[in-house]
Amino acid sequence: MTLHDGDTPVDADQLRRLLEEQRPDLADAPLQVVEGPGTDHVLVRVGDDLVARLPRNAPAAVSLGTELRWLPRLVDRLSLPLPRVEHEGVPGAGYPFAWALLGWLDGHDLCAVVLDGQVPRIWADDLADLVTTLRAVDVSVDPPRGARGGDVATRAAGADGVLTALADRHRVRLLRQALDLGREAAPFAGPPVLLHADLIPGNLLHREGRLTGLLDLGALTTGDPAWDLTPAWWVLDAPGRSRLRDLLGGDDAVWARARALATVQGALATWHYTPWRHPLAALGDRALQQVAADLSRV
Repeated sequence: MTLHDGDTPVDADQLRRLLEEQRPDLADAPLQVVEGPGTDHVLVRVGDDLVARLPRNAPAAVSLGTELRWLPRLVDRLSLPLPRVEHEGVPGAGYPFAWALLGWLDGHDLCAVVLDGQVPRIWADDLADLVTTLRAVDVSVDPPRGARGGDVATRAAGADGVLTALADRHRVRLLRQALDLGREAAPFAGPPVLLHADLIPGNLLHREGRLTGLLDLGALTTGDPAWDLTPAWWVLDAPGRSRLRDLLGGDDAVWARARALATVQGALATWHYTPWRHPLAALGDRALQQVAADLSRV
């Protein structure tokens, strides 16, 4: 299934042809498409230890390039494991994009647990450790430059119209309030920090009650630390948010900006992916519900 106009269809047969050309040692390995919430890449497990990452479109190919540049730099520096780069593939066999083989990380993405509503509070500690180690990376030389990381007002442009389209299913007054409070908050004025910038449930793994892995560095960038506080609403519940804030600190302004960013991301995901019945729609819905619940207590 394609999710965006212009997507290139990709399946296990396409990967088999690429392996025959570029990694003949793996040409006979068992292949299994990995079902999940991702939208920009097709993932195919290769044997027991590898996973192929195949962009669906040109922007996804650019994001994969960012990931391949930064995974080796970060793989032993963050609090959560990252996949290791095992092979950088090139276009071929009728497929137009560069692709990659990464090491397989055991665990399950957070989507089912988050949607079930039984989010372990200890995940706030794991997220705080992750964000702290990301912020500690020196980005003074050759920083990654992605589309995210900037000010809330730019990110929120056009979001009001999307919220109008969601008025039949959400407390839009509260969501607009979240956007307004974020736009009115003092802007970030410090040195930029390294941001994953997409800490949503599908990009985090868990096992036995703890977070155990981080996926997809394609949105990696630098900028306002508020961008990596959005899992407070996308992943955690109210007690978890309180714990995360206690651990990471920060003033009211950074948390207001973060809540606004989570609102924009939730609204766009719900609006865009509902027609596809894609898991991101339900996750976006849930994030918006968390934002509205926060503001209904104020």
